[in-house]
Amino acid sequence: MLNKVLLTKMLIFFLLSCGYSSSSTAEEKIQPKTVDELKLQLREVMDLYDIPGLSIAVVTDKNDLFVAGMGYADLESQRKASAETLFRIGSISKMFVGLAALKLVEEGKLKLNTPLRDLAPEIEFDNPWEKNDPVRFVHLLEHTTGWDDLHLPEFASNDPKPLSLEEGIMLHPDSRQSRWRPGTKVAYSNSGAAVAAYVIQKITNTDFEKYVKHEFFNNLDMMTATFRKPESEVLTASLYSYGTKQPYWHVSMRPSGAINASARDMSGFVKFLINRGSFNGEQLLKPQSIYRMEHPESSLAARSGLVNGYGLANFSTPYKNFIIYGHNGGVNGGLSNLGYLPNEKVGYVLMINSDSSEGLEELTQRVRRFITYGRSGPKLPKVKSVNDSVINDYSGYYVATNPRSESDYFAEYFLGQVNISFEKDKVSFSNRENEVYVPVGNNRFRLDNESAATMILLRDQDGVAIEKNGTYYSKISAFEYYSALFFSNAMILLIILNVLWAFIWSVRRFSKKIERGAAMQVRVWPFLSSFIVSLIFILVLMGSEDLSALATVSIYSIGIMVLTYLYFFTSLIGLLQNIRYITAKVNPITKIFGFISSIVFFVMAIYLANFGVIGLQTYA
Repeated sequence: MLNKVLLTKMLIFFLLSCGYSSSSTAEEKIQPKTVDELKLQLREVMDLYDIPGLSIAVVTDKNDLFVAGMGYADLESQRKASAETLFRIGSISKMFVGLAALKLVEEGKLKLNTPLRDLAPEIEFDNPWEKNDPVRFVHLLEHTTGWDDLHLPEFASNDPKPLSLEEGIMLHPDSRQSRWRPGTKVAYSNSGAAVAAYVIQKITNTDFEKYVKHEFFNNLDMMTATFRKPESEVLTASLYSYGTKQPYWHVSMRPSGAINASARDMSGFVKFLINRGSFNGEQLLKPQSIYRMEHPESSLAARSGLVNGYGLANFSTPYKNFIIYGHNGGVNGGLSNLGYLPNEKVGYVLMINSDSSEGLEELTQRVRRFITYGRSGPKLPKVKSVNDSVINDYSGYYVATNPRSESDYFAEYFLGQVNISFEKDKVSFSNRENEVYVPVGNNRFRLDNESAATMILLRDQDGVAIEKNGTYYSKISAFEYYSALFFSNAMILLIILNVLWAFIWSVRRFSKKIERGAAMQVRVWPFLSSFIVSLIFILVLMGSEDLSALATVSIYSIGIMVLTYLYFFTSLIGLLQNIRYITAKVNPITKIFGFISSIVFFVMAIYLANFGVIGLQTYA
C-alpha cells in the first residue's frame, strides 16, 4: 500500500533522470524444473536480497505442490518461518472486497453500476461531474473514481484501538475528489475498496470483517487469517524495513490491505480462484463471477476493447504466452504477490517480511518460470498493420495524466513525458528502449514477446489518447515536450553545479579574491535556491522514517512548508539581482551561469506554485 518513494514525489524530478530501465536477470537464470530446484533458487534470492523470511504456496486445482515457510519469521529470536506463520498480504486483501461484492450481486442485493450516492449518501466525496457521470460502485473496485490515493494522514494513521471501518473512512475525506470524469482513467486509490466494503457492510447489516470470515475465510479453510493484529506473536512474522524491525501497522482502512494470513491459509484461496469459485466440491461463487472479477469494464480503455487490466480487485499481467491473474500487496516491511493461471490450473502466493521490491520481483519470476515450465500457453496473436491515418494522428508527444495523487502530477509532467512513434508494424517509446509494441487489430497493441494486448488507442473529450499498462497518456505539443525536457534536466544539473561551485567561490570570497556587491549577488541567490531544495529533500527523507512526522504538524512538515516558500523567494530575488547586475563588471561566465540559473529556478518556482507545491502542507 505504501512505498517510501512516494514520499519524495515533491522532489523526484530534481534528482532523477527521465529514463527507465527494467531488470530481466531472472530470465537468464536456470529454469527450475522441480520443487527442489525451486527451493534452492528461492534460498539464493533470499540471501542475495537479505530477505529474512518467505511464506510460499504453489498449488494446482487439486494438490499442494509446495506450501511452506522459509528463513526466519523473526531475526532477533531466530524463530523460523513455517507454513503456519502469519504474514501481511497487503493489498491482496482487496480481492476479498471484490468477492464479497460479487456474492451480493449473485444474490440480487447489489448492482455494480449503482451510483454511490444511492448506496451510501453519507459518504463524503466530491465529483464535479456527478449529475451526468456519477461515481458508481464498480468504480470503487476498478480504481476509476478519479480519487487520489490515500493522503499522508490516512497512510500514517496507526491507532492501536484500532479504528472502525467508518472511522477510517471519515478520517480524511479530502482525498476523495474526482479529478476527471469517473469511468474514464484508472488511478489506484486505496480508499475505493474501503468505501466498497462499507457499502457491503451496510447492505448485509454485518461487520465487513465478520462477513468475510463467515463467507470466505471459514469456507476456504483460512482458519488463522485475520484483518486484525494476531493474538499470537509466536505465529506472526516480524516485518523489516531496511533491516529495521517495524511496529505493527494498524491500517486505517483495513479492507484495503490489513489481512494477516499464512501460506496454508492462502493455498486454499488460490485453489478457489483456480477452480473458478469452487472449493472442496462446494461452489461458493459462480464461474461467471470469477471471470467478471478478472476483466475490467468501467474504464474508457475497457469499454474500447482492452480486456486486460485492473478488474474487480484483480489484475491481469501478460507473462510470455500467458495471462497471470491476481494481485500484489505491500505494507511497511512486508510485500506479497499472488498469481494464477486458470487455464493451466496452477497458481502461487508469495509473502516476505522485507520491503525489498527487487527481491520479491526476483522470487516471483522464479516461481512463474516454475509453474509455466513445460506449458506452451496460447499462441501469440498475429501482427497486423497500422493504417496511415493512425500513424499521422497518434505519432507525437504525450504526458501521463493519471497519477495516483494530484500532487504527483507536477512530477509526472516531467518524468511521464514520452515521444511515441508509430510505424506500420510497431510502436516505439522514446524512454523505453527495450519495449516494442506490435498491433493486433482494433487499435490494440501487445509487447512483441507477450500474448495479450496491454495498450490501446483512444479518443476522449480532449482528443487522442493512449492507455498502456494502466498509464493514461494525453497528447501534448512539441513545445511542451521539449520545454519540460529542458527545464527538468537543467534544474537537476544547475542545482548540482551551484552547490559544487559554492565550495570554490566561498573560499575565494573568504580570501577576499571576490568583492562584495554584484559579484556575490549573482552567485549567492542561485546557490541559496539550490541549497534550499537540498534541505527539503533531506527533511522529506528524515520525515519518511516516521510517517507521523510528515502527516502531522511537526518540525519536518512545517520545515518543508517554510522552505518551499523560501525557495520561491530566493528564486525571485535571484532573478531580480541577476537582471539588476547584468551590465556590472563581473566575470562573463559567472554572469551567464547566474542568469541562466536564476531564470530556470524562477520558472520552476512558478510551475511548482501552480501545482500547489509552494507552501505544501504534508499534514493537510
